Parts: sequence; structure tokens; C-alpha cells
Amino acid sequence: MKAPHVLSLDETLDLIINEHYSISRNGDGELNLMMGEAIDFQHKDSRLAQLMREALNAKVDKYLSCLPSIFVDYSRFNDYAQKYFDGYLRTKRYYYYSLAKAPVYGDAFMSRFYIDFKDKLKSRQQVEKLKRIWEGQDVVLLEGKDSRLGVNNDLFDNTKSMRRILGPAESAFDRYDELMFKVEEVVNKDTLILLALGPTATVMAYELAKKGFWVVDIGHIDIEYEWFLMGATSKVAVPGKYTNECNAGKLFGTLPEKALTKYNSEIIAKIL
Repeated sequence: MKAPHVLSLDETLDLIINEHYSISRNGDGELNLMMGEAIDFQHKDSRLAQLMREALNAKVDKYLSCLPSIFVDYSRFNDYAQKYFDGYLRTKRYYYYSLAKAPVYGDAFMSRFYIDFKDKLKSRQQVEKLKRIWEGQDVVLLEGKDSRLGVNNDLFDNTKSMRRILGPAESAFDRYDELMFKVEEVVNKDTLILLALGPTATVMAYELAKKGFWVVDIGHIDIEYEWFLMGATSKVAVPGKYTNECNAGKLFGTLPEKALTKYNSEIIAKIL
């Protein structure tokens, strides 16, 4: 079977920055859900699985579904990541190839730029390019209630404005219809929508793109940025922020009061 054609990371970012493409991201968790399995932070759901399969191969103007760029070569990743991808593809490669039928995909690592890579010097260049997506933009960010993207760091300091809609920290698809309704109620189509809601963001980006919104699924970007700032060499928990991939705990500690005050002032809705 033929491997999916995945654009480079720079090609993916160029489409978002220069042509305002909407994107949804698919990784190992999304594939598992498409196959009817559950993952740690999203229980299985037949409607979610169907929408994810639809979004994976959808033909929508200026919309691009993304897959991890691991099918041909993953030598740029560190030893731990290489071992993981090797084991995962050994059992799941067939399912990726059989489900992914679009002519081209973006690189799902566009927002996961640091911890799994060997050459961490390139991360600075990539994060600067990522920031160009929302530079000077009015932004509405949909995120899990404990994610707190950009809080207590400068990730979104170059936006024109930032508003937040909070969803559940886990199994956000349970509130999917309410989240979609709220977006359509309060967001103008000249506003950039950023999503960090796990697998729910994958289908939400697709369905909002169909309606003419500019939507970018940036899940995990803030935790990657925090790891980048601290020079982490392994996945560690970030105080005051949900960290689903860390054994040290999903949420511990707190954030400075000043940062939380600003964060709370940006929240326009909570659907929990």
C-alpha cells in the first residue's frame, strides 16, 4: 500500500500563514479513535469516529488535514520517539494507509516542534514561524479548562486581541454541539480560531472550515513551548497547566496571580 503524501513542516506553515488554510491534526490517538478505541483523555464515540474519518479525507476549500510525518523517514526524531513510532507503525501502518486517501496532507508536527526532535536548535526558528500565524490577528481560542495556553509566557503576545472559550479538560466531544453553537454565535469570520481540545479539535476544525471560518488546530503547542523555554530533555509536568503526556501528573501547582487575572479577563464563555 502507498504511504500518504505528507508536506514538510515549512510547507504546511506556509499554507496557513500565506493562504489562511484551516487545518486539523491527526496523530496516534486520533487513529485509535477512528478505529473505535478509547484514549486516555477521550472515550470512544461512534459519531466522533465517523466525523474524524470524514475530516481525514475531506475536500474543502483551503482546508488541510494533517498526519504525522513518520511514514517514510523518522531519523530526525530522538531515540525514544523513533522507538515509539517504529512499534506503533509495526501494528498500525495498515490502518493509516487504508484510511488516508487524500492526495496530500499537512504535517501534524507543525505544533509539536521540540521534545521529540534530535536537533532542538531548529525549534527556535520554527516557533518564530508559528507565531506568524496569529501575528496581528483577533483570536478566539477554544481550549480545555485547565490548558491555559500562553498563560505566563509570551506565546500569544503578538496577537491583536485574545478571547477564550473553555471546554472540558477531557472528553470534550461530549459538549461538541454546544461548543460549535457558541463559536457560531460569538465569532466573526474575520477572526482566527485556534483550537486545543484534543481529538474534538480535529473534527471542529473541519466543520468550521466548511462554514467559512479560518481555524487552526494547535493542540499541545503551549506545553511544547514551555518545554522549549525550560530546555527540557524529557516530558515534564508544567505547573498550573494540564499536561496529559507526563507521568508526574496532569495538573499540579499554580500560576502567578497576575497571569491568572489576565487569563480570566479573556474568557468569554465556559462549556464544561
